[in-house]
Amino acid sequence: MTDFDEFMEKAKSYSLNVKVDETSVESLMVSDILFHTPIISLALLVIAHARKELTVAEMPNWIGAVLSNSFWGTKTTNRKLEWSIVLRNRYADALIFLEANRLVSVKGRHRTITVSDEGKKFLQKSQRRTDTFGQLIRGFKVSTSEVAAKGFTLL
Repeated sequence: MTDFDEFMEKAKSYSLNVKVDETSVESLMVSDILFHTPIISLALLVIAHARKELTVAEMPNWIGAVLSNSFWGTKTTNRKLEWSIVLRNRYADALIFLEANRLVSVKGRHRTITVSDEGKKFLQKSQRRTDTFGQLIRGFKVSTSEVAAKGFTLL
């Protein structure tokens, strides 16, 4: 018996009512996924590869726009996501992670993010995968192109 099953059994004996709204569970899962550092790291890597001249300061806005476009389409939720403090904190962690693993580097006075040769090899290999990971990478690439074509506003 799992911990969850055990909890549900105990809840029955204490006359507790546990209600789960199916639609909100799905939306919570998607929003929870967005703030995981590995997802942000992948998006950062794809965006930095596609957009060669982005700075450290510009990248969180791009990540917010690309993630919201990937998961929700062209809804207006990305305007809020672009300014999310949680996203910006996780973005900093993701950038440090990618730099430590030599997949990206930050160069110059303007602090431009550049993808290393190792990062390019990783992306090329990942894009060819036929599983959901490869699909995620290709989806981020498409979303990056869509955001670049449509643009986004900061306010």
